[in-house]
Amino acid sequence: MKHVAFPRLVPVIFLTAVLLAGLGLGGSVRAAPLDPPWSQGLVRVDALAALWIAFTAAIAFAELATDRSWRRIFSVALLGFAYLTTHFALLGALLALATLIAGRHWAARLSGLLAAAGLALIGAQADSWRYPSPTIGLGLNSISLLLLIGAVVLAIWWPQQARQSDRSAAPFTPQPDGLLSVALLYGLMRLFVLGPWNLGWLFAMQLLGAAGALWASWRAARSPDPLAQPWLSAYLLSLALAGVGLSSAPALDWWSSPSWPCSRFS
Repeated sequence: MKHVAFPRLVPVIFLTAVLLAGLGLGGSVRAAPLDPPWSQGLVRVDALAALWIAFTAAIAFAELATDRSWRRIFSVALLGFAYLTTHFALLGALLALATLIAGRHWAARLSGLLAAAGLALIGAQADSWRYPSPTIGLGLNSISLLLLIGAVVLAIWWPQQARQSDRSAAPFTPQPDGLLSVALLYGLMRLFVLGPWNLGWLFAMQLLGAAGALWASWRAARSPDPLAQPWLSAYLLSLALAGVGLSSAPALDWWSSPSWPCSRFS
């Protein structure tokens, strides 16, 4: 299906507004999150949501040079609403819809469905579907974490399909989707409000991210300039995945402990 491009200034104006909105919301929630009374608890603006709105707009800005399709621009609006909702079913549905609309390959589209399934499983096992509720942490489970981490890995590392006539192409080259990968990382970051994670899953994220970053940096250094770009993108996104694994207090305390090599993942 051929992508329809917007007039030149429309995506620039829209993404500028989204970026400024994210920065403005971030400044307004420094003291406390915003809970609009008209939303009846369905909308919550905190620093994480504001930061991810700004991140998403900035990444979409960087893509304007190569992709001005309405699918990518519309997905930014969907993701902005996803970051602001407190309902895990709505969050998963918006992530899945955004990836289905804007995904550049079928694996990127599938990654959103995996994330939605992981979030739905958490809500189904808890007493509430909304993350401000103290009981939703009861639904945190290993299957959901596996689905959410797998969704991010799928969006970053799914290989390109080389043309049969291109003999110079590497046998494996990723085609990372930066916009959707960062959106899926939000699902993992949002789970930190539910309660303490199993340290084994935090370590798995750090290990996957670090291993992916090392491999991607090595392949980027060995590739000619035209072929290095996907490896550089995979390198940065893998670092982001490892950073999410380090962004919780238990993970930082674990690594700073002198006895961390002997600690148990429990």
